[in-house]
This record gives sequence, structure tokens and C-alpha cells, in this order.
Amino acid sequence: MNKCIIVILLLLITMPIEADQITHKFKSPSFSGINQSQHYLTIENQEASRKKAIQDKIDAELEELERELENNTINRFLRNFESRIYSRLSKELVETLFEQDALAGAVDGRFYFQSEDYYIRYYTLDDGTLIMETYPGKYGEEGTYESCEPDDLCTKIEVPVSSFGTDGDT
Repeated sequence: MNKCIIVILLLLITMPIEADQITHKFKSPSFSGINQSQHYLTIENQEASRKKAIQDKIDAELEELERELENNTINRFLRNFESRIYSRLSKELVETLFEQDALAGAVDGRFYFQSEDYYIRYYTLDDGTLIMETYPGKYGEEGTYESCEPDDLCTKIEVPVSSFGTDGDT
């Protein structure tokens, strides 16, 4: 009888047990397919940000090298020299504009600025008009304003010097 009571108690105490098939699920979205597109976007964003950081570092180093090259001694000297030439040319032009018969003789000159690859040419016409032209260095010493193409940065300035004289009728 004790055995019967124990068996009945065991049957009442134990819960019904259910079983299911054992399945394996991958944690990585690449294998399971769950949130797969987000996973790929995350990987792509990480790669893109890494590439951008590398490119930014390369660009920064190139800019630094350009600044160093631009600020080396010879380039600073050339910029200073060009500035002085422009200043001197401007001063002489102003002086000749307001002097009586300053350009009585023929004036013809040309400057070449290597760093800008441009020529500045100045000359006088028979009527006393001063002409100043700028044109690219690709046309060489014999180039003129007329040889410029439409996409070139060329200028031509005509200054009627004879009308600037101090002859009293101004």
C-alpha cells in the first residue's frame, strides 16, 4: 500500500512534460537574415567612415606640403619681387601721366611673371596713347592681346596720356 501511495503522489506532484525539437539559431544577422540589411549598412558605414578618415588625413598632409612649398624662401622672394615691380610700374605710370611730354619718345617694354605665367607689355602709339596689355605666357615674347583666345584672361588698357598734360587747359 505504501508503494501505491508513493506512486500516486509522484503522479500528482510531477507536471506534464512537453518536448520540442532542438533547433540552432545563428546570432549573426549575416547568417540568420534577421536585421540583415541593418547589419550590412552598419558595416558599409564603418568602411566609408574609415576611408573618409584616411582621405582626409592625406588631403591635410597635401595641403600642408603645398603651404610649405608656397612659403619657402624663393617663392616669398618672387612674390615680394613681383609686388615691387608692380609698385614701381604703377609709380612710373602715374609720374608719366602727369608730366608734360613724358612719353614724347617711343616706349616699349615687357615683363614676364613666371609664377603667374603672364606677360605685361606696354607701349605708346603715335598719338601719345599708352597701351598696357596682359596675356598668358603660352604666347611667348612675341604674343599680343590680339593673339588671346576667348577663354584666356587677357586685358588691354588704353590711356590717353596726351590729355593728362599740365598745359593749362584742364
